[in-house]
Amino acid sequence: MRPQHIVAERAGMLNHASVPETDKLWSMQEAADYLRTSRTTLHRLKDSGELHTLQVAGTRKRLIPQSEIDRLLSEATKPRPLRYEPCIALNKDGSECRNRMASGSELCGSHLRARV
Repeated sequence: MRPQHIVAERAGMLNHASVPETDKLWSMQEAADYLRTSRTTLHRLKDSGELHTLQVAGTRKRLIPQSEIDRLLSEATKPRPLRYEPCIALNKDGSECRNRMASGSELCGSHLRARV
């Protein structure tokens, strides 16, 4: 049974009752090592509300449930859409160019210079 000294009163925190008993609880350092990131990054995610944690009562210690680790990993593997229009040219190997279009052109700077 999970200890009852875990509290969740503030935004960005989980209620201990909402975390399944089977979930492993990771310390911030353990999670950072596992995710190959820093504790600072995890704290930023927590502060922005993107990462939900549990706080141990009477301490500043935060614990991260396994379900949150799994959610972070699944979101990190989703492809992100391009935030710009890519160049319409093809590279020498036949692959599509993924560089940003130069202003006022349909080509990127590299392909514009190659045409001159």
